[in-house]
Amino acid sequence: MTVAQPALVIIILHYGSITDTRDCLAALTPGLPADWRVLVIDNGTGTGAADTLGREFPSIDTVTLPANQGWAGGNNVGIAWARSRGARAVCLLNNDTLAAVGAFAPLLGALDQVGDCLLHPAIDYGDPGDGIQLDPAQNPSSAALQGQPHLYPLDFAYGACLMIPCSVFDRVGMFDGKHPVKAAGLLFYWLLGWRGCGGWFCLIILKAGRGRSRLPHLCLDEPLHG
Repeated sequence: MTVAQPALVIIILHYGSITDTRDCLAALTPGLPADWRVLVIDNGTGTGAADTLGREFPSIDTVTLPANQGWAGGNNVGIAWARSRGARAVCLLNNDTLAAVGAFAPLLGALDQVGDCLLHPAIDYGDPGDGIQLDPAQNPSSAALQGQPHLYPLDFAYGACLMIPCSVFDRVGMFDGKHPVKAAGLLFYWLLGWRGCGGWFCLIILKAGRGRSRLPHLCLDEPLHG
């Protein structure tokens, strides 16, 4: 798929179950805007998964790495791929996720409000009994940005769904394998939690629940009234 200067490249590292990645793409690719691209990186599985997924989802782009480069290294490959095509922003998304494409437009729009930052949504567990993993709006000590009632500054970030303008990497460099979110001066930029916009919320849902999954599952396709 060829798009000049995409507005967004969603980068999905594939490692482990191809079923997880297949389900992620099945939820994500329908209705993809013409100026967005989905890039799947086979992070050294040696199984030919990228070719398989490329045949099943012809709208996606794929890259196959000869060896597992980890979260930081694999995503750096994807970020470099996006930057070489003039992408405005990337979204780093875990492969064991279910995320409707409509969930990403509000995140992309939030970047217009705040500029260079690392941005991710609030995160809930799928099991109601497990409650909330991250929601700064529910923390009495958290304060939203002035004039931005749904945006909260944070001093940490989760890697399961992370929206980043490419201008950040232009200015401070790429991720570091030892401390991927702290590397290359990224902590000089805002880490923001996004809770919603105009009364509608998009949440990350960790389906497996508290402490029962190696990687979180996401579900961003349920708008909830605020």
